[in-house]
Amino acid sequence: MTRAFFALIVSAFVFIARADAQTSPRFVALKSGESIVVTELWWVKNCKSVMLNAEPVVLQSMPDVSVSIKEQPVQPANCSKAVPGAVLVLTAKNVKEVSEGSIVVRVAYKLKEGQRDPTSYKFDVQILPTRDAEIAK
Repeated sequence: MTRAFFALIVSAFVFIARADAQTSPRFVALKSGESIVVTELWWVKNCKSVMLNAEPVVLQSMPDVSVSIKEQPVQPANCSKAVPGAVLVLTAKNVKEVSEGSIVVRVAYKLKEGQRDPTSYKFDVQILPTRDAEIAK
């Protein structure tokens, strides 16, 4: 009984922490033409990757930002070695004036066992022109 209660408390904590991480917007500042990795994408069992791919679905975007996924080794929490995975990348287009907005992305995971529930991310983004663009005005 005590073991079951402890397991229930731990699973509730993990669920709450994951839900909070998914809904908290993250502020990202980009210079004109710059790309930045905003999160790593992976799914492991016993520190071995079971992810076949991850597909982004952009639910809300900005005209000056593109969203992409780049496959590369990533370091999952609690694993000693990197595994095959991917990163979510935001890329700013060249802008001449400051641009601000929000980006909402849902990432769908395809695993060896099948599809998993998508994970959502929200980013509050500000794009700043490069000094060259400001001088060209």
